[in-house]
Amino acid sequence: MKQLYSFVFTILMYLCYGNTWAQCPTGNLHLNSQQDIIDFVAQYPNCTEIGGNVYISTSEVNDLSPLIHITSIDKGLYIRNTHIIDLTGLNNLTSVSSLLVGGNDALVNLTGLESLETANSVSIGDYTIETFLPNNALTSLTGLNNLTSVEWLGIMANPVLTDMTSLNTLDSIQYLQIYENSSLVNLNGLGNLSSVEHLIILSNASLTDLTALENLTSAVSELYITHNDNLSDLSGLQNIDYNTAIGLGIFKNPMLSFCNLPNICDYLENGGTSDIHDNAPNCNTSEEVLDACDALPIETLDKLQVYLKNKTAILEWRTATETNNAGFEIQRSKDGITWEKIAWQEGQGNTLTPQAYTYRDENPFFGTSYYRFKQVDFNGDFSYSNVVSLQYIRSGITVFPNPNTGIFEVQSTAEGTYQILNTSGQVIQIGNMKNDISLDISDTAQGVYFISVTIDKETFVKRIIKM
Repeated sequence: MKQLYSFVFTILMYLCYGNTWAQCPTGNLHLNSQQDIIDFVAQYPNCTEIGGNVYISTSEVNDLSPLIHITSIDKGLYIRNTHIIDLTGLNNLTSVSSLLVGGNDALVNLTGLESLETANSVSIGDYTIETFLPNNALTSLTGLNNLTSVEWLGIMANPVLTDMTSLNTLDSIQYLQIYENSSLVNLNGLGNLSSVEHLIILSNASLTDLTALENLTSAVSELYITHNDNLSDLSGLQNIDYNTAIGLGIFKNPMLSFCNLPNICDYLENGGTSDIHDNAPNCNTSEEVLDACDALPIETLDKLQVYLKNKTAILEWRTATETNNAGFEIQRSKDGITWEKIAWQEGQGNTLTPQAYTYRDENPFFGTSYYRFKQVDFNGDFSYSNVVSLQYIRSGITVFPNPNTGIFEVQSTAEGTYQILNTSGQVIQIGNMKNDISLDISDTAQGVYFISVTIDKETFVKRIIKM
């Protein structure tokens, strides 16, 4: 009878739990080839929740689509050194403890991770003393659009990544490390981030703009801005609370000359410890930063902003108070590195009344124009504003009427030079191009002609039909 009871109990246990036990493998899962992935799905067709680590670390893997049923991984998912172009196949994965995607030479984006909402740590690329796992083709973080909770985020060694777009669902990160992304120009995509405890921005050679972090207001324990070759100012970090900071490192940023943000000034003036060195003048030591803090002649109410209206760049900013303010030198740049003076705006000297300023640049560059102003007080001391950028794609030139009898008008958005050529390439007329100009080639034979207009070293060509 006891044997019968034991047999029945075993059968019941199998019926109740046996199928569950067989749904997923125990321990870590190593998928070292495309065939391993196929075999895993065949052996565990109902596996959705994996309890161990999952390692996909081989160039023999090029397709993750058989893993479509996986919804969670209790430990880590490590995707390294594969030939996949995206992560399609992980579309139902909602949570993972750790995610590492690095060393995947063909990976273009993170499509396939759209369902991922929570992770303790996420590392896209990896660069440490022990490992170097770049994603050499990764241009976009698309796929992380729904990630709402992560404690540690590292964006490291992605040489063609240009911004952080797709991370705008994140508002809080405990550790944020942005490291060795040589094409990263700005941090756009982190605009909703309000809380970071540890922030490290390191060795991003093209980074010029931190303004996407302007909503970051939490107390930061550790901040390091180092080895960013083209970063010229820290605008964007002005709302961070440094009162509880235990580490502030700003060093080896050779273009960085604007560090005297009000919150950094307060931190240093109250005895906060710092490591500031090997930057540009005014930000080369903590003493230089403090001197620049003391020299601030204006209190900014609204920082510099720019927008496009009727083919004109409109710059606006406001001051709350001004002390010995001589005025503002408006500067423009094509690359955010080399600047030219384009205008001077008189200041109000001394005033406790808010002041609004506007400047109109009627000839912004083709493509991207960068703007800032150099605020100068009466004794020659100066400081720089934040840097803003404007995208402006001009349409070139317009010829009308066309066809015509030899008399026609040419419209452009800027001044330059022009020449009219026949089909043999002979120049029959040259001149200076204004925004709108009337031209006459009525004394030439009927046929096809070309007008070539050069504006800011860019040439536009239109065909003219003379009837």
